[in-house]
Amino acid sequence: MKADASIQQTSSTILRAFLVCALVIALAAPAAWGAPEQQGTVFRRPINSALAYFEPLAAEVTAAADGVATLGAGSAAGIKRGMRVRVFRKGRAYVHPVTGQAVGQTETPVGVVEVTEASEGASSARVIAGRAEAGDMVRISSAPVKALFFQASDVDWNISEEYYFWLKDSGRFELIDSPPGQSTDEDVVGLARSLGAEVAVVLNSVGAEGRTVLRQRLLWATDGAVFDTQDIFVPEGSVQQMQVAEAYFEPETTPDLYAIELEGLFHLIASADLNGDGRPEVIMATGSDLRIMDVGVTLKPAMGAEEIQVIKGDVSELPIRLETADLDADGRDEILVVTNNSNRIRSYIHEYNPETRSFRVVWEGKVFARIMDSGLVGQDYYGVDGGYKGPVFRMGWEPGVEGFTRGEQLALPEGVDIYDFTFTKGAGGQTYTLVRAENEYLDVYDAAGVSLWRTQEAYGGSVQIFDRRVSLPSGDLETWQVPDRFVHRGNGVFTIKRERTSGVVKGLGYKSSMIMGLHGGAPPLSEAPVATGVPDKARDFAFDGTRLIVLTETYTVNIMNLFRGQKVYTSKLLIYAQKARQ
Repeated sequence: MKADASIQQTSSTILRAFLVCALVIALAAPAAWGAPEQQGTVFRRPINSALAYFEPLAAEVTAAADGVATLGAGSAAGIKRGMRVRVFRKGRAYVHPVTGQAVGQTETPVGVVEVTEASEGASSARVIAGRAEAGDMVRISSAPVKALFFQASDVDWNISEEYYFWLKDSGRFELIDSPPGQSTDEDVVGLARSLGAEVAVVLNSVGAEGRTVLRQRLLWATDGAVFDTQDIFVPEGSVQQMQVAEAYFEPETTPDLYAIELEGLFHLIASADLNGDGRPEVIMATGSDLRIMDVGVTLKPAMGAEEIQVIKGDVSELPIRLETADLDADGRDEILVVTNNSNRIRSYIHEYNPETRSFRVVWEGKVFARIMDSGLVGQDYYGVDGGYKGPVFRMGWEPGVEGFTRGEQLALPEGVDIYDFTFTKGAGGQTYTLVRAENEYLDVYDAAGVSLWRTQEAYGGSVQIFDRRVSLPSGDLETWQVPDRFVHRGNGVFTIKRERTSGVVKGLGYKSSMIMGLHGGAPPLSEAPVATGVPDKARDFAFDGTRLIVLTETYTVNIMNLFRGQKVYTSKLLIYAQKARQ
């Protein structure tokens, strides 16, 4: 038996050594830019078109006058109309200290030119920045090009995610993700400049009879000029394939990244770019406080802080809702936190100041509040009796001014409160109201309030339940609750679905959870799990770039606590990565 074990161990060692060598060889092989040839992807043409503007090259300026430079290379060398290249001026030579031979030459960047015409062996370019003279060199380096990736809200999330990864897999671009929405080119280009991007990749859905058409436009970040436009016709079969392929997340393969045990009990989580650097921070609520951190292999301080930053709350106020958005359009997300103190509700907006590296409250109001369409909606509360009161309305607010102004009332199905619903789009662009009903199913209503569709199964109840000061005939107190969030990402809406310990019997807790995605389809919405088998009780979740972070609560069995009649709960972060294409 010992000999067999030794042979197995030796074989395992040899196999590991072989795999390591193979990996080293694979990593050492030069990377080739371009969409993979064997995939037959519908995205190959637009991606190759984009790549053509950034092929590494070098050419000499043979003549320059009146803002026009002539280059000693043309289309045969990869130069094409619309391409922008940097101009470098030669400086002093580097001389080898022993041989005295020239081994190199300094170059100083002096300008940028845009190619206006290109023949096979020469090309013309206009000077758009700095200057150019005969004898200068123009170059495009092989370094990855920083590009902002922006998708309009009318683009199917599955398609845009698929395209994003094809573009990223080309190896030529360092992509900066941005939230989807409806923004002008000026806004997108301004964001690209602020994040240090050279180009913006903008995706829109242009629509066509019976076909899915995606339009890619490439814009220079310096001035917003559009230099390439490609229409992408996506066959229906490809759309369905993408929805299956990109609809799922799986645990990170690195064990340390799959689960992070937390010290203390946390109950809310959100993700935001709080300092405007393009990298998301994670915010978690514990007790009455909020903690700001960077989630990697471990929890680390965020935004260059030496310690994990804490936003201290009133010890009598429990956060019950946590949301983030750039509410004042300054390029930095704000934090909205809603708290409950014995059924007295307060809402606060916190803002990060990069100069002081600290947070401050910029607004507060005695109201249930929620972020919607980059603004706020609100609903009154019943005071100490607890619960929601009256209609949901759009709400005006001003930084530094306590309170709010009431705007128009939202048209919602009867009995729907502020956290029960969200608006979403169908496959044909129709606006639907997605509602979490009292029976724990999700219902879809059209603009006229007509019920159109219901999920196949119940999604489970809330984990945030509070007593009202109103008794039922049985003598028990009535309750009110804060439902799980609907989180928008691309064209999808995501939420938690819980499986009860004992089927439909309430009150016995939940044995597992999953994160569900709902997208426009037939019937009005299609539902599919994006992360299944989440153990324990999911409390909340957030998207962090291409990762899904789920905050769970676990009941810890401790014999001494059982004797004392105490329950001990601990919190854990489960991190799911987007599943790779097969």
